[in-house]
Amino acid sequence: QPTSLGTVLVHGYQKIDRDLVQANMRSSIEKQLNLIAAGKADYEAVLQHTISTFEAKFTYFKEQIDNMDQLFEVTFSKLAESGRPLSRCGKCRHYMKYISAKPQRLYCTHCDETYSLPANGAIKLNKEIKCPVDNFELVLWSAGGRGKTYSLCPLCFNHPPFDGMKRASPCIRCSHPTCAQSPAKLAVAACDECEDGSLVIDPNSGPKWKMFCNSERCNVLLHLYQ
Repeated sequence: QPTSLGTVLVHGYQKIDRDLVQANMRSSIEKQLNLIAAGKADYEAVLQHTISTFEAKFTYFKEQIDNMDQLFEVTFSKLAESGRPLSRCGKCRHYMKYISAKPQRLYCTHCDETYSLPANGAIKLNKEIKCPVDNFELVLWSAGGRGKTYSLCPLCFNHPPFDGMKRASPCIRCSHPTCAQSPAKLAVAACDECEDGSLVIDPNSGPKWKMFCNSERCNVLLHLYQ
């Protein structure tokens, strides 16, 4: 029976770098060793390549260590008990707990998975709307009545499903062609103040409708009806 510590470590490795807990990395090294033994590969070249690979992985792991800290915090502290049910997990359909303590996140106790959320805003359920990609219930992030408000899928936000989609992208930057929360349905025009943004309607702002630029670097926000 795996211990809680072992389970958290494996989940943390999977979240940061799956290669660290999968057999393909060890298999690759063993193949290189066999080539050395057969005289088909140079020992020093294989050694330096392996060292550089693990140095790069170690550096990346250090940069992403907050993901491991979050899993330890949820499992070995009272945060797992203090969270409140908010939205359903698309994998198991159980309610995930919203943990408002920084860094705020969603935690599925059934799957033992943690999903990071954007900071500096309020989080609430978005009318039980489900993501068409993974069936997770969407949540709303809001900077307040005078700021931006947008939907996000907890899984897509942490693990982008489409090529070219950056991590930590909400629905307004998703390339899904038919989702009602994506630019395909909400975009009105290109933003004049930045190079890569589009003006999107906030579908939750009625009757005082507003639209804003979906670029993470642009702060354009227009109130259509005051």
